Amino acid sequence: RLALAQAIDREFLDKVRGGGIGTVANGPFAKDVMGYLEDTGYPAFDVEAAKASAAAYKAETGKDLEFVYSYGAGESGTLTAQEIQKQLQEAGIKMTPQPEGTQATLIDKAIGGTFQAVGWRNHPGADPDTQYVWWHGQGNPVNFGRIEDPEVDRLLEKGRSDPEDRQATYEELNRRFGSEVYNLWTTFTIWAIGTKPNVHGILGPDLPEGGSPFPGLGTGHFVHGMWLG
Repeated sequence: RLALAQAIDREFLDKVRGGGIGTVANGPFAKDVMGYLEDTGYPAFDVEAAKASAAAYKAETGKDLEFVYSYGAGESGTLTAQEIQKQLQEAGIKMTPQPEGTQATLIDKAIGGTFQAVGWRNHPGADPDTQYVWWHGQGNPVNFGRIEDPEVDRLLEKGRSDPEDRQATYEELNRRFGSEVYNLWTTFTIWAIGTKPNVHGILGPDLPEGGSPFPGLGTGHFVHGMWLG
């Protein structure tokens, strides 16, 4: 995982595949989300370091570092996979792209754990506790990365049970993801809804306690607060 993180130039990947409009991610929490850190300790792009990490893998296992990458079929996904493949090759890492015919097939692979690496978009930016289901261990079927880390479990449980120190808890969790490289981050996804000027309440009504509704759109948005004026 370390070798792959060091071998992928996320800024260049965003430039050639995302038009350069994205923000490179170094963890699961975007800037306005509790737990965000400017520096999580996630490995920096460094081809020579990636070559050294790949060599260390071969010395330990006796095998070259190679794997199959499963992703959603389609031109966009294929072009992205090809760019990642090219970058990994420069570090001596062999990645074989494997497009999956349907989204359902990709989901089945993720839930079943029948993959070596899988392209996935997740963690839409709500309260960090909403990510508990994706990362907590104990045979969790939607813990796609099969993370079995007592420290991750501890921090998730603490964030849920200790309201006084949640910011520090999730910052620590962010650093844990950075040091252990459980996920290979690329960029934070940009979401938008196009409306006419007279359409209001697109994200929903204000919450009962006076707060604003969650602005993330990764899982859709409410429509019961929309009105025309």
